[in-house]
Amino acid sequence: MERKYGYGEWVIRFRWWIILVTLLFVITAASGARFLDFSSDYRVFFSKENPQLQAFNALQDTYTKNDNVMIALARKDGQVFTRENMAAVEELTKQS
Repeated sequence: MERKYGYGEWVIRFRWWIILVTLLFVITAASGARFLDFSSDYRVFFSKENPQLQAFNALQDTYTKNDNVMIALARKDGQVFTRENMAAVEELTKQS
């Protein structure tokens, strides 16, 4: 009479094959991770022909502008936080 193995006995008997196959599966599955990418741009969910996206882009082109101005003040002696400098920054802020 032939003895049938239970699941636990089968796992113990073929443990090295199971470990090898599992490692090969993990390596194969992990090799695709290099193709994963994350994009925070919502435009990837819409086609370029999407009318709502086109309307939104037109709205942004019309009303959204980049009006940033950077003014830098530098002193030769390196003393930035003095009364005179802070007064100059305040005056420059008021005038701009």
